[in-house]
Amino acid sequence: MADINWEHDLFQDRDYDGNEPDSSDEDSEDGKIPAPPNPLPEIVDEEPTSPAIQIEHTAQLRKNLEGQDLSAKVAYVLCVMDSVGINLPIFLDALSWGDKGCILDGKIRYERTALMTSVELPGKF
Repeated sequence: MADINWEHDLFQDRDYDGNEPDSSDEDSEDGKIPAPPNPLPEIVDEEPTSPAIQIEHTAQLRKNLEGQDLSAKVAYVLCVMDSVGINLPIFLDALSWGDKGCILDGKIRYERTALMTSVELPGKF
């Protein structure tokens, strides 16, 4: 039978380097395994430090439109939608989920993000 060099055995549970705390395979007196000496820190998602660029852009546009009647602009956009054969529900569906072209188009992605991160979207904030 070959001699086993326990110093290099992967499954040997002794800490030869001294880099692990002393541990025992036995449970503590009350039958519970003690908590590790240094528990892992709690992971917390960090909030963005500044608002998304789309939020700032919308705020600037809203400031520029302050005091103006928006009905003519809205009516114009709705007329353009009519001319290309879509209505507001179809437009919003395409903007939100769309097809492959809508998903890949940079302008559409930007505007979708602007909508989804906007303070104007009900239930967002």
